[in-house]
Parts: sequence; C-alpha cells; structure tokens
Amino acid sequence: MKNSFSTKYDFRNAYTERKIKNTFLRLNQKDDIESITVGDICREADISRSTFYRHYADIYAVVESIEEEITEEIRSMLTPDKDDVMDPDEGKVRRSLLRLFHNYRFRKNEILTLLDSGKYPASYKRFRRMVYDMLYESYKVFDTRKNPKLFDFYIDYAAGTIVDLVVIWLRNGNMSYDEFLSIYIKIFRTDLELLQSIV
Repeated sequence: MKNSFSTKYDFRNAYTERKIKNTFLRLNQKDDIESITVGDICREADISRSTFYRHYADIYAVVESIEEEITEEIRSMLTPDKDDVMDPDEGKVRRSLLRLFHNYRFRKNEILTLLDSGKYPASYKRFRRMVYDMLYESYKVFDTRKNPKLFDFYIDYAAGTIVDLVVIWLRNGNMSYDEFLSIYIKIFRTDLELLQSIV
C-alpha cells in the first residue's frame, strides 16, 4: 500500500501532466503543433521548463500521452461484458458506439485534436483502425468468406463513416446528442442492411 507521501506525489504528477495537456490543447486550437514551443506551454501553464521535461521529452510526447489516454478509455468502453450476448442487428456494436459517442462530448478538444486527419494523420489512422477492429469482431458472424475483399471493404468504409460522423458532430455546436443519435441509428441500420446484402 502506498504511503501518504507517495499518494501526494502521484496526485501532483497527475495534476501537472493534466495541466500540460490542457495547455497544449488550448494552444493547438490556435496554432499548429510546429508553431507551439515548450516555452509557450510553460508560460501558459505557469511551470518551469525543468518541470515540463520531468514529465515529457517533447511536445510530441504530450500528443502521444493524450492519444494513449483516450485510446485506453475508448477500448475499455468498447469491450463488451462477458454476459453481453445480443443480436448484432441492434446489439453490442450500436450500444458500445453510443456509449462511446456520449463520452466524446466530455473530451471534445482532445478528440477533435487527435482526429484531425490533416494535423495528426497517424492518430486518425490508429483511431480508425481501432473502430475497424471492433466492427470486424462484432460483424464477423456475417463473414462467410465468400467474398472477403468485399467484407473488408465494407468494414473499412463503416469505420471511416463512424469516425468522420463523430468529428462532424463535435464540430457542429448546434446538434444535440439525441439528434445525433437519431441520425447515427438510421445510418447504422442502413449500413447493416448493406452488409447483409453483400455477404
């Protein structure tokens, strides 16, 4: 069991890292990553350079840390419960993704930063691949291997649609969560019908 000093130290570390991440995200809304310096972050966050380097090697390490944090959070949400056995028609894919969308609202700045395919193409590809893997695992009941290329094409298309829909929704400040869900469910059902027609 950790002693109180260790607990306080861990809390301070977590607080400082969150402060650095939030400061980077604020600056990144105005400037590209190439224009942001460690000095900019230190001034905005009111920390010393040595404090920054105690936590991160450089600015790209901050981005990687944000990505790892959100990816782990999303993976945990998308992992179905052991007892969660449902019909894929209205099943775990949709329910998992709805939980995911709900969480996105509270991490809007991080998600929009990482899913900007122009600024962070590697992050965008990794997120899309994560959604692809989850869809593939959930839809594999339809994969008869009669036409594996078509099946893979469809899953890749669906993963891209989901990621892009989330980005569009988060950028659009006028659409409520319920309105977005209504549109998403229609698209989900149409895509499922398409999948069933091609396998």
